[in-house]
Amino acid sequence: MAERKYDKYFYSYERSREVMESESHNPIVWLDDSVIKGCNTYYGGFFLPGQEFSNPKNYAWWSGHPPHIHREAEILFHIGTNPEDPSELGAEVVIYMGPELERHVINRSTVVYIPPNFIHCPWNVARTWKPWIHLEFHQSALPSEKGYWQILPEDIVPKISKEEFPDRRY
Repeated sequence: MAERKYDKYFYSYERSREVMESESHNPIVWLDDSVIKGCNTYYGGFFLPGQEFSNPKNYAWWSGHPPHIHREAEILFHIGTNPEDPSELGAEVVIYMGPELERHVINRSTVVYIPPNFIHCPWNVARTWKPWIHLEFHQSALPSEKGYWQILPEDIVPKISKEEFPDRRY
């Protein structure tokens, strides 16, 4: 079939069975400028019961991405899938905000707006009892990131791979 004028704006995310089985959640799509020229950065995935972020290194409170900032705003959507009660998330998600790592627990469908250059994370899925959807939007073509390792407890820093969470485009 011949390519049409606007086919470039459609993208179906493909992933192998091996990748799916190795992931802690189920990505639906990742879009950015490298996939569709001019596109901002968008991620979408869903979580099912039993797909909480495990804490394999036995960190007392930390799991997920270390504290960091982006040059652009970021929006995190946590969306329940119960049509009878759309506000029911079916999960408990913990996110830490600001340089003092203020703890917030999300257990209802919630959108979190993160202003540019605002310290946020760790973000951790503590438990899931019903399927739910997570969407992440960055207001830029490719996300920037700068880690704030200095606000983590000293005993945690050596346990985290800085190669896994590098600074990008900052």
